[in-house]
Amino acid sequence: MARQEKRLAAIVVLLLCVVVLLVVNLTVLLGASNPMRMMPMTGTLPSGIGGNAPSTTASNGERIFKTGTNARGEAIPNSMMAGMVGCVMCHGADGHGGQMMGRAEPCNTFKCLSVTGYTDELIKRAITKGVGADGRQLDLMMPRWQMSETDLSDVIAHLKTLP
Repeated sequence: MARQEKRLAAIVVLLLCVVVLLVVNLTVLLGASNPMRMMPMTGTLPSGIGGNAPSTTASNGERIFKTGTNARGEAIPNSMMAGMVGCVMCHGADGHGGQMMGRAEPCNTFKCLSVTGYTDELIKRAITKGVGADGRQLDLMMPRWQMSETDLSDVIAHLKTLP
């Protein structure tokens, strides 16, 4: 029986090591060395990714884009996971895309999107339903965000301010 207890203890230690490594990697991913990390916001965030960071965002749309929460401090529900950071997590702070988990993420500034056929209404559809300008389903990695018409319009207004 002592041998089984030692094996169990070894398994528990290994699992704890794996958890610590995952936490460290997540911390690095969201840390200061990552240019796509969440930007600070006004007020406080709900618990989860981002913690209670002070804010400097200028508008509701920018706050949603950078944090996944609106000006009322409400986390915007999505199809991926609770507490998910906003658009910057994949598209970068400037909206010009980049690499996320080895995948190329597209530019989502209004300028980039309008060149590929998106209008305000088609952007809203892409954000909430995951349907592209051409009518095809977007990749499932693109969260389907559930937000009010006002919040959607504010996000699009922010996309129009990006270079």
